[in-house]
Amino acid sequence: MKDQVLIIENHFDVMNRAYILKQDKFNDEVEERFSRLINNEEINTIIYNFIEKTDKIFLTKASIVVFERMLKFGNKIGQYTLLCNDDEFSNTLKFSNVLDGFEDEINFDTLNNYYTEKFLKLVKIIDRKYSFSSEILGIYVTWKLLRVIVTRYFHDMFDKDYNQYFHGVDDASLEDCIEKYGNIDTINIDSVNNAGILTYYLMFKGKFKDNSHFLKCNKALISMLSDLIDRKKLDDFENSLLKQDTNNNFTINDIDLMDGHEFERFIGTLFSKMGYSTEVTKGSGDQGVDVIAEKDGRKFGIQAKCYSSAVTNKAIQEVAAGISHYRLDKGIVITNNYFTESARELAASNGIVLWDRTILKEKIDELF
Repeated sequence: MKDQVLIIENHFDVMNRAYILKQDKFNDEVEERFSRLINNEEINTIIYNFIEKTDKIFLTKASIVVFERMLKFGNKIGQYTLLCNDDEFSNTLKFSNVLDGFEDEINFDTLNNYYTEKFLKLVKIIDRKYSFSSEILGIYVTWKLLRVIVTRYFHDMFDKDYNQYFHGVDDASLEDCIEKYGNIDTINIDSVNNAGILTYYLMFKGKFKDNSHFLKCNKALISMLSDLIDRKKLDDFENSLLKQDTNNNFTINDIDLMDGHEFERFIGTLFSKMGYSTEVTKGSGDQGVDVIAEKDGRKFGIQAKCYSSAVTNKAIQEVAAGISHYRLDKGIVITNNYFTESARELAASNGIVLWDRTILKEKIDELF
């Protein structure tokens, strides 16, 4: 009986070693093909434009882990090429289903549609031009190419919007860069997606120990950003304690009592206190922009929504149209309420900044 057990164990050891060697060979093949394609100008253009024209889904740990689980589920031979195969994240590739642990963070239908209707088409386009020996090789090579080029894409996006806050960034430390980020007054620094974009920007600038590994870089950045946010909240609270009471103080409860026009004027005043020159547009025919705020040569179109319910997609669509009409640099939607999940997704894909009740309250407490 013992001999039979040993025979079975030896058989599985041999099979396991053979499969590991097969994975190593496949990993070498992925790396070889990746190295040949990553500097190809046409490939870079195709993938860069693919990122531009499709969902921006690779900004969080959850989305990357679930996507890599989908790749492993399809064929685990390429597991060694995945970000999650790193020792620090290897446990994330052990799952009962691809959403395991991320059920509340990921819309599987959206991610699956991205994989089947968009990503696999990208694989086929690259294969048509630079033939892969197998579909699975094409999938893993394309994923590795996408991971690298997405870093440049989000660097360019962030640099276009916020470069004026990052003067001297090439010589700045990671800590200094995060401080600079915390001084951007039009961005939601609590946003996980914004933290993802910042991570890619700083990876491109070479600010992390391992600038090729988004999961490691994002983990380090979120930890430092969390410390910054806690410190800023403590500073704001201390300042509120030192501030003398006046009859002109506003609270978020006062905002709830305003009508639409009063809220628009208040937002104009708020941005004036932030150092912007502001203009409240005319009430009718405002083309989706209630307030235009300008500072440092950049113009922002703001839609102000004083609502008793969550703000929907319509507000995002309107301000996006207003940006083009007024030739503005950025759109912001501000509400005393919150946003639907659909509105948040649409805002993310259109580069619209959202201020919900929590952010608005923080700004009021800071400035009034």
